[in-house]
Amino acid sequence: MLAFENPGIEPERVNAMIFRILSEEKRNIKTQSKPTKKMLETIERIISDEAKKMK
Repeated sequence: MLAFENPGIEPERVNAMIFRILSEEKRNIKTQSKPTKKMLETIERIISDEAKKMK
């Protein structure tokens, strides 16, 4: 089941999370300021923040 098919998950929140992750990835590709481990932590934080907003 896709997240968009689940009535408990708002597609707007999922899209916002995807946008934030892709924006951070794009910024890091340009600057290479964060190593892989830091990027993973950033992505985990973004997912965690959005999950808290969905509750």
